[in-house]
Amino acid sequence: MLSTFFKGMKVVDQSAIAARYGIPDWQLLQSWLRSLNFVRNVAAHHSRLWNKNLIDQPKLPKAGAMPDFDAVIGVPDVTTRLFVVLCITLHLLRAVCPNSSWPKRLRQELMAFPTIQGLSVADMGFPAGWETQPL
Repeated sequence: MLSTFFKGMKVVDQSAIAARYGIPDWQLLQSWLRSLNFVRNVAAHHSRLWNKNLIDQPKLPKAGAMPDFDAVIGVPDVTTRLFVVLCITLHLLRAVCPNSSWPKRLRQELMAFPTIQGLSVADMGFPAGWETQPL
């Protein structure tokens, strides 16, 4: 409902909310909310998510507008998978609850991902060297 509610707001209010979360464009936030909604629905209905292409892919900021995202801009294998939604979640979480332990716990889970031939975090869109990226 949040993505629908946001979509129905006046642009001036959408812009104010986006700015509060460090997002330069309300349309960017609107697309992020749709993508988060898609991932939530996939997970809630116990569907396969780890290597699924995002049907409602999020828009990304222009290069330099949000430097933390620069490494993923224009990389289709990254922007069509779960990794980009986790980056969005982390960005929003930093604004909402900067002391959350979620990023650390997520990293621990990903570092413990089993080593199985034909199965890796790259299938979720994680680029090589993801551990060193700001998001």
